[in-house]
Amino acid sequence: MGDRQSALESLEVIMLDIEKEKFSERMKTAIRAVKSAGLVVLEMKDSQKLVFSSKDGKHDFSTEADLASERVIIETVTSGYPNASILTEESQPHLENPNDVEELWVIDPIDGTLNFKRGRGFFAISVSYVEKGVPKATAVLSPVNNKLYYAFKDGGAYLNGKKIEVSNQEGLVDAYVTTDTYFTPEVRKRHLDLLEQIGTPYFTASGSGILSVCEVAEGATDFFFHTNFKPWDKAGPTIIVQEAGGVVVDTDITSPMIIAGNKTLVNEFIRKTKILEKK
Repeated sequence: MGDRQSALESLEVIMLDIEKEKFSERMKTAIRAVKSAGLVVLEMKDSQKLVFSSKDGKHDFSTEADLASERVIIETVTSGYPNASILTEESQPHLENPNDVEELWVIDPIDGTLNFKRGRGFFAISVSYVEKGVPKATAVLSPVNNKLYYAFKDGGAYLNGKKIEVSNQEGLVDAYVTTDTYFTPEVRKRHLDLLEQIGTPYFTASGSGILSVCEVAEGATDFFFHTNFKPWDKAGPTIIVQEAGGVVVDTDITSPMIIAGNKTLVNEFIRKTKILEKK
């Protein structure tokens, strides 16, 4: 209870500071949405009555907290933008040609549901505003860890109000690499093969791709890759890394591949794995 109350209080302080800033209304809407959803998720996190439901298979599931978070986010967005087009993991995951939509809100209500289910704090809530496939503003909240990442086009990337930058690590052999192994054998094997090709001894798979990419943006880790991201995984962290001075390949939010880090590491990864030749 003490940890939850501390997280709630920290969120309120962060939000008071954010509301003073001269952000666009869409940026503020994204931040308000993840904050509101974070409060709901924290309230439900300690519940012993969470219901789990399978999606595509026994290892791909959601909880009632995912759905509650999604409802709060959609309500927050549509209160200001009643005609908003929405692409969201749980209830509205299918949208024809999302890169052609003039104004699109992309939502991941809980990224890292397994961590959430097991009581681990490494999960995140993501809300992004996208214009014709280009992320313009995003907010990512790690509610348990009191971390609010946000970025807007040509405006920089921030963590709890402080500007962040990717690391200046120069080689993958000494880099802190992150990925996620996913829940299908094919993707797990592909990622392990790629790790073997780049020869790094330091890597983790922490269970939330979005939060892992945000850690690259703040320089806590150096590099991230994944070959099976969805648009709701990709829209938010793409602009956060870019605005933190990093490079993202492929920037198309509908492409399943993401390679993120500083320019040197991204180029080295592409050269060593020849991954772009396999597309």
